[in-house]
Amino acid sequence: MSDDKRRFKGDGSRTAVQDPPERKFELIPRHEWVLIKEMRQGEQKTEAGVVMPGEDFFMNQNKSPKHSYAVVLALGDNVKPDLHVKDVVLVTKFSLTIEGAEQVTGDPDVRLVRDEEVYCVVKECK
Repeated sequence: MSDDKRRFKGDGSRTAVQDPPERKFELIPRHEWVLIKEMRQGEQKTEAGVVMPGEDFFMNQNKSPKHSYAVVLALGDNVKPDLHVKDVVLVTKFSLTIEGAEQVTGDPDVRLVRDEEVYCVVKECK
């Protein structure tokens, strides 16, 4: 199928067609599911001021890491009470991926994971 967005008018002339506006919805996890947003690439700073090192910080630069940093966006109703919205967490890269989250939220970094796939919460030392 062509990516050509042009259409023809009744007189044979071409007209540009606008894409429909993207729909964005909020995902509300249920049970033991956690909605996270993956943090990618370089060094990042959270809203709380925690600085997370970039992926190149780790010694095994040639290997793909088996974990990733993420920010908790929403929690299901049966998630353990030690996890909170806006927590920076370390999650497994091999978690169950729910297809379609990107189409619903409009963000490719948003994923749903089980709460047991969250290794730990990352907190700044005082």
